Amino acid sequence: MDIITMFVAISLGLLAIPLLLGKGGFLIAGYNMMPDEKRAKYNEKRVCRSMGVMLLILITCIVSADALYDHGMTALSVIARVVWIFVLVAFLIWANTAPGKRFFMKKN
Repeated sequence: MDIITMFVAISLGLLAIPLLLGKGGFLIAGYNMMPDEKRAKYNEKRVCRSMGVMLLILITCIVSADALYDHGMTALSVIARVVWIFVLVAFLIWANTAPGKRFFMKKN
């Protein structure tokens, strides 16, 4: 495996840990710049965990694409890279088109 791929995977993995624990809201661009009254409407733990899961899926795609390429399976490596792009675009669409306001706090 390439040293650059390992560095990227480890870096993203370290960023995913606080997000999966629901404590990394300061790492999410846009969310951390919101005013406090607007940020109070969102469920920070849910936003963080969904970003952490997305990062783990992207790390898996990056590492598998590089490992497949190293073992001479270039066709499968290309498929893994296409899956990476698909996951990224699908998550962006999913996160920005929330019909049920999936990240808002529930009202009692």
